[in-house]
Amino acid sequence: MPIVFFKDWFFNQLPQRFKDEDTYKDQNDEGILQRYLRVYGDELDENIKPYIDNFLDLVDAMKCQATLLPHLAFIFGSPVNLDDTEETYRRTIAYAMQIYKIKGTLPSYEMLLNFIGVEVSIIEDIPEGKVLYDSGYIYDRDTIPVLYDTGCAPCSGYSLAINNANTPLNAVLDPAIMAIIQRIICFLQPINAKFDGFIKRINITDTLAITITEDTSLDSLEFIPGSFDDSFDTPNSFK
Repeated sequence: MPIVFFKDWFFNQLPQRFKDEDTYKDQNDEGILQRYLRVYGDELDENIKPYIDNFLDLVDAMKCQATLLPHLAFIFGSPVNLDDTEETYRRTIAYAMQIYKIKGTLPSYEMLLNFIGVEVSIIEDIPEGKVLYDSGYIYDRDTIPVLYDTGCAPCSGYSLAINNANTPLNAVLDPAIMAIIQRIICFLQPINAKFDGFIKRINITDTLAITITEDTSLDSLEFIPGSFDDSFDTPNSFK
């Protein structure tokens, strides 16, 4: 794409006779009209052209001015503002489309939680059994099993285990971090799942004191020789 400057752009749009008939020409053979129109061209080159050249930066969350971030966030569906810092907010908006494509899946949880430096494992609890649907128009809530008149299937439950190696066993996370994690869960959680809570994780380097005491006694059974006959009946009838 050619580089365009506005310095003499306005004057060059005029027919050649304007240049030939221009008056008060200087040593550069430039008349008063050409010099006058150049004032506007220089203004565009200095104060407007940089915005035109960097137009794509206005829609780049990593490069635009901070005042434009709320507008970009609105365009991209208002993704969750994780920790209220500008750096993380820019990254969240920049990856908004990728997040929406996988929203509600394990990679989406890993992506957003990694933004705040948290590594997790997700343990899913898939409900057993089938949902029974009523063929009538009355809600049969008193029947056993309950027959549902709507098409709402049971939700899968899931739990989060924090895997950060530097987090000691049974440690309590910073309340601010917990608030961010809960905000992420509310944003990502699919309609057919519910969060069951956090579970403790155990590092393989953790030392656990385990004491096992065995006090169960079993009576032995003694077989008397000749009590059982291992021979089988030769005919085909069971005796």
